[in-house]
Amino acid sequence: MRHPLLSTVLSVLATLTPFAAAQQNILTPPSPQKVVIVVLENHDYQQIVGDTVNAPYLNNVISQGLLYNNAHAIEHPSQPNYLDLFAGSNQGVASVNGTPSNPYDLNALAATLQAAIANPATPASALPGLKGQLAQIQGALAAGLPSNYATGDAFPISKYFNPVFGEPIQIPFTTPNLASSLIQAGKTFTEYAEGLTDAGASDAYGYADIAKVNNPADPYSVGYAHRHDPASDWISATPSGNQLPRTSVQDFANFGSQNVDFSYLPNVSLVVPNTINDMHDGAIPASTKVGDDWCKKNLANYLTWAKTHNSLLILTTDEADGDATNHIMTVVAGDPKIVPTGVSTQLITHYDVLRTVQSMFGANYTGWSNVVYGLIVQNGKLIASGSGQ
Repeated sequence: MRHPLLSTVLSVLATLTPFAAAQQNILTPPSPQKVVIVVLENHDYQQIVGDTVNAPYLNNVISQGLLYNNAHAIEHPSQPNYLDLFAGSNQGVASVNGTPSNPYDLNALAATLQAAIANPATPASALPGLKGQLAQIQGALAAGLPSNYATGDAFPISKYFNPVFGEPIQIPFTTPNLASSLIQAGKTFTEYAEGLTDAGASDAYGYADIAKVNNPADPYSVGYAHRHDPASDWISATPSGNQLPRTSVQDFANFGSQNVDFSYLPNVSLVVPNTINDMHDGAIPASTKVGDDWCKKNLANYLTWAKTHNSLLILTTDEADGDATNHIMTVVAGDPKIVPTGVSTQLITHYDVLRTVQSMFGANYTGWSNVVYGLIVQNGKLIASGSGQ
C-alpha cells in the first residue's frame, strides 16, 4: 500500500507541464565513473542519523557527504521497496504474498528456528539473528495473529508472487529496470548479494544459479534472502528484452571490498548485505551497530577510492522501522567535484534515486522514475537545496 504522503506527491508531479519538466531537464547531472548503491534495512531516519554511538561510521559518511533529510521509502514491507528502487515499480507485488501453493505457518517457522538455535552445529555468529527472527514470530503469535498470517515478505519462492489483481506473477519479469536500462545505454550493472554462495545459490564463480536462487527458507532465513535481491527476478538462462543474464547477480565476495582500486567495478553496483549485516535481524540499536561495523569494513576502501575517481556511494534503507511517514536515511558521498558536503531538504523517494542514477549514465527512465524530478543537480553536480519539489 502506497503511503498517503507519497500518493499526494506523485499526484502533484504527474500534473507537471511539459514546459516545467523541460526546465528541470536543462540541468546537467553528474557523469560519474562508478556508482555503488547500498541498501540497509528497517531503520527510521533518527535511528541512524545522529546516533554516533551505534552508527559512528555511517554518521562519518554523512558528515562528508550530502544527506537528504527528507527522504522517504515508498511503502511497506521490504520487498516492494527493493523493486521500486530497482525498476520504478513494485511490479504488482502485493502487501500479502502468501498463496494456497505457498503455505505460511508461524508455528512451523518458530519450531524450525528453535531447532536451529538448539543445534550445536549452528554457528555462534548466526544465533543473534535466529533469536531475533524467533522473537518476531513469537511476538506475532502473542499478539493474537493467526498462525497462517502472512506479511509482504512471506514467500519462499518468487514464482508465487501475488499481484494486486489477476493471476500470480511469473518470473523472470520482462519489464524495464535499472540494469536493463543501463545495458541498453551501453553501460554495465551488477548486483552483489551477500550470502548468495553460502545459501548454495551461486556457481563456483559466485554467479547466481537460476535454479537455486530462490531460498526456500525465506522469509525467516538468516543470510541471503531473495526478497532483498530484486535483480534476480529478471535473470534468465535465455534473457531477452529487459531480462538479465545470471552474471548480473553475484555473491558479494566478487565486489572485492578490501581492494584499493575499484576501476574493475561495473558502472553501477547494487550492494545487498545479508539479513544480519543489513541491520534487519536483531533488535535496534544492537542491529544498527552490526550494520555500521559491516559498512565500515566493506565500504570504507571504496569510498576512499571514489573521492578521487569521479565516483559515488549512495547509502539508503529500504523502509523505516516504525516512522509514520516512512522517513529514512539517504546519503550520497564521493568525489567532491560531483557531490558536495551538506544537507538537502528536498523531498525524495526511491524513485528519485533511481531516476538520478539513470540520468547520470544516459539510461532510459523506468516506471515512476519517468515522473519524479530526481535529486536536484546543477552544472554536473548534486546540490544541497530545498527547492525543486
